[in-house]
Amino acid sequence: MESHSTRESYQEILKQLEEEKKLRQEAQETAADLVGRLDHVFDMIPAGIYEIDFRTGGISNVNDVMCAYLGYTREEFLNLKPWDLLTPESRELYQQRMEDFLSGKDISTEVQYTIRMRSGEELRCLLNNRFVYKDGQPVGAVVIVRDVTTEWRAQETLRSQAMALEQSFDGIGIFTLNGEVIFVNQAWADMHGYETPQELIGKNLSIFHSPAQYESQIRFYLADPAYDGANGVQVTHLRKDGVEFPTRMSTSIIKDDSGKHVALLAIAQDITHSLRMEERLRHAQKMEAIGVLAGGIAHDFNNILHPLMGYAELALEDIPFENPASECVREIVRATGRAKSLVSQILSFSRSEKEEQKPINLSNVVKEVLALIRASLPAAIRIQEEFEAAPCLIMGNPTQVHQVVMNLCTNAYQAMKESGGLLKVSLKTESRIPGDMASLPSATLREYAKLEIQDTGGGMEPHVASRIFEPYFTTKPKGQGTGMGLAMVHTIMTQHKGEVCVDTLPGYGSTFALYFPVLHMEGLSEGPREKVKAAGGEEKILLVDDEDSITMLLERALGRLGYRIDAYTSSAAALESFTANPDGFDLAILDVSMPEMTGDVLLKKIKEIRPDFPCILFTGNDHSMSKARALELGACQLLAKPLRTQAMTAAIRQVLDAPGEQ
Repeated sequence: MESHSTRESYQEILKQLEEEKKLRQEAQETAADLVGRLDHVFDMIPAGIYEIDFRTGGISNVNDVMCAYLGYTREEFLNLKPWDLLTPESRELYQQRMEDFLSGKDISTEVQYTIRMRSGEELRCLLNNRFVYKDGQPVGAVVIVRDVTTEWRAQETLRSQAMALEQSFDGIGIFTLNGEVIFVNQAWADMHGYETPQELIGKNLSIFHSPAQYESQIRFYLADPAYDGANGVQVTHLRKDGVEFPTRMSTSIIKDDSGKHVALLAIAQDITHSLRMEERLRHAQKMEAIGVLAGGIAHDFNNILHPLMGYAELALEDIPFENPASECVREIVRATGRAKSLVSQILSFSRSEKEEQKPINLSNVVKEVLALIRASLPAAIRIQEEFEAAPCLIMGNPTQVHQVVMNLCTNAYQAMKESGGLLKVSLKTESRIPGDMASLPSATLREYAKLEIQDTGGGMEPHVASRIFEPYFTTKPKGQGTGMGLAMVHTIMTQHKGEVCVDTLPGYGSTFALYFPVLHMEGLSEGPREKVKAAGGEEKILLVDDEDSITMLLERALGRLGYRIDAYTSSAAALESFTANPDGFDLAILDVSMPEMTGDVLLKKIKEIRPDFPCILFTGNDHSMSKARALELGACQLLAKPLRTQAMTAAIRQVLDAPGEQ
């Protein structure tokens, strides 16, 4: 009974085992079928997929799409490590992400890498990671890859364009046809006085223009369907503080695919500095034109002045001092002296070369001027001096600098002579950027000597102040001003590589600031001055000038002193005489501006005959000849008409008595 029961139990167990075996077999077959189906689906998904096994660090599976993406066979792909697919930059990012993930940090499941194909070509890909866990620990990941190269390149292009817009020095803005601000870059915001572009988004274009300009121009063009833009138009804009400034605008209409106007693109340049430079150029050209004209006039005028001055001096020698005519003749001499000074100022505009300059102590020159004018100022005008203790050295022409300071101090006195006031003169060193370079990014600070001459007079209206440096411009009554003083100041400061600025308002006086480049040197010394005596002699002089009045004057004046004069009004005749007897002359005085053969050409021909022969060049217009050029040609001196007889004789003796001269 018991054995039968046991047998049945065994049979029951065997039956259960058979059923379990059958179930396991069916499960295995089902699992195998499922794996096969999954592998088929894995390969059919239209995206690149591969699996990573964190335990081996390798790639455990890959689908056909992924292999086709990169050009690998399945076997080649499975032998790669995940980082083998990446460029060096992306490999660093991958390693950093894996370190963060394995240390328990949260990381994004999506990331962009640059993947290198088997051919070496690079693709920008978006990777979506799904991590696989076992017993709570990450053991791998399924990676879905999508090629986003086209989108990425488009985004990079847009990003580059956006950076170009933001970093452009020109202001760039995009506006709706109603004038609403869609976009402006930082340059546009800076140009109009705003801190950030965001302040302007959504505002109306009218804030950049006056109401009249916006209504008559801007709004009209926005509404005009035929308007297609403009290039390089000068338009006045408004800053946030309401100050106007000039811009050069270029605009174009943005259209959709159908050609419909949808927005306005505007590019603006602040041309404040450019217009200032253009104005300076026009002023310089005007000054140059005036200089050329003045040079011609001055030459002829000097030829007239010279005999007037010379014959008046000769007359004084013949007229007794007590004779009433003597005072009249002396007045003629004084008048010709004033005329000579005026012509000298006119000629400064036509000089092609600047006056000779040397190191000078600017404070000494200014103090000399103040000492001269202090005695002539009325008690109602006080002088206040403010000078730095250290010497203020510049490279300059003492006479010209003296003239500049004297002109400005005289103007200050004339501005205050009715009501009195304070003439304040200060001198100090200051570092600044030259005015014509102020807006340039590369401009650097330079050290200047700043001389300020300030008065408490009536000041000037802006329209007057803008013209004060023009030649012949004056606000004084007829006969009381030549209009040359401040024009000379401007010219001399330019020759000294400096600047002159004026700050003035009606009722608040005027301040002139002169900026001279500072000279750094030690041991400044002008050395002893050689005294030259003015005396006559018996030497024979070849005199050449095309003006009969001048040759007659010099023949008479120099003849009185014992000189033997052989005078000619023709260079050819003078050369013929010299060639016939070159040893019969001791000195030649040659006018530069001779017809047919100029004085410098005659000088060369004389030097070809007698290389050591002393010559003096004589000119009524130093535009045509500079001292340096005269010395280069072999002349001993260059004299300017008109010249006092005493100065002429002193120059003659200096040349004739020089070592090596007869």
